[in-house]
Amino acid sequence: IYGIANPHKSHQWYNYIFILPVTILIAVFISHLYEFSSQKLHLSLSTLFTLTLIGYFTYYTNFSFHRYVRIIKYQFVDTGTRALSYKNTNYLIRSLMNELKLTGEDYYERVYFDGFSPYSFNRLKFIDDTIADYDKPQRSEASKINKCFYLVDNLIRNVETGKLIWENDKAKVHKDRVSRAEKLFSDKTIQMKSKTPQVLFFRYGSAIGSFLLYQYSTKGNQPCYQNSFNPFVVSKRTRNLLEGSYGLNNHDKAIIIKTLSNEEVYDSNQELNSLKSIFIIYDKFFQTPIRVNITIERRGQKYIIKGGVELYSFTWRPFNINELSLFISRKESSFPVKFDIISRDSWLSENTFTTSYTNNMVWGRKFILPSGFELKKDEFQINLTGSFKTDSPCCRVLAIKNIESSPAAVEVKS
Repeated sequence: IYGIANPHKSHQWYNYIFILPVTILIAVFISHLYEFSSQKLHLSLSTLFTLTLIGYFTYYTNFSFHRYVRIIKYQFVDTGTRALSYKNTNYLIRSLMNELKLTGEDYYERVYFDGFSPYSFNRLKFIDDTIADYDKPQRSEASKINKCFYLVDNLIRNVETGKLIWENDKAKVHKDRVSRAEKLFSDKTIQMKSKTPQVLFFRYGSAIGSFLLYQYSTKGNQPCYQNSFNPFVVSKRTRNLLEGSYGLNNHDKAIIIKTLSNEEVYDSNQELNSLKSIFIIYDKFFQTPIRVNITIERRGQKYIIKGGVELYSFTWRPFNINELSLFISRKESSFPVKFDIISRDSWLSENTFTTSYTNNMVWGRKFILPSGFELKKDEFQINLTGSFKTDSPCCRVLAIKNIESSPAAVEVKS
């Protein structure tokens, strides 16, 4: 009934889901009408109803067709819940790649476009393959000098009339996007090229779009912010995360820690050569499994530390990870060394990669321990603290101790 009465509205993919079942239902219905039409009266009523049904679908198909043609003709990117034009957005992505001198892989790793996402690495690769070969050697400059890009969908106008192709309620959406972009200015983990955005213009058919571009570079070994992935996709690593967290929601505790692996290798002098700890944090309040990966590797006289976090949840209670910090201390010293996997002063702390319904995030940073910092067996400790923010309650804070041996002793505050 839903598919017949209103098969699309905001969720455009309903069009494709309901094509086959609606066709089958109509065919079965008409078949039953034919069997019912043994008498002339029944035949007349059945014919009338069938013609009415055909007329309704003809009208609805014509209405939908013109509606989509209008959107495809004018719209570059999504300014709300309306459908995207695959052809137009391909043109936009290709133009951005050439303008910013990016390959498909660079675009995926270095561009955050607030208001639009290609939702696919393979799509970017496909677009990249359609770009002329003589243009490609001039690109990939961003990866050499650590450039990152933050784009905001700005304004789209009809070239002929000069009118904005926007509904009035989209003005607030645009204002929120600009406000979100300006939070980059206070991010201490990046270096802004300029607080004044560059304005890019693209024309396609009778529409012209403008986009605000902010450029920045990251400090240390932090990756760029990006949103080109599909937040709804369930990859192999995501399936492993969900399988590893199976059954954790049945525990009585508010916070559960499940160790997936904990490996340590020491040399003959009992100095740490490598450490790899992987564990899952499950908070029953958020109903979201969070996998944390901590690796330490000695290279010469230095230790390279990598801290990563991954989460996936189709949840009714979205949240931001305000802070996730690693503390490494030696027993003879009361002053631990702190490394922020997610810094409280970063843009990410208030903008965890979240849609309205899905939390899907993979993030990591790399650090170097100060020279001369020794890690000997049973003489050091690794702790993790995290702060999670949602609307109600305000926030939750947790601490995980003894990561180097067995992650446990969780302290929770709300």
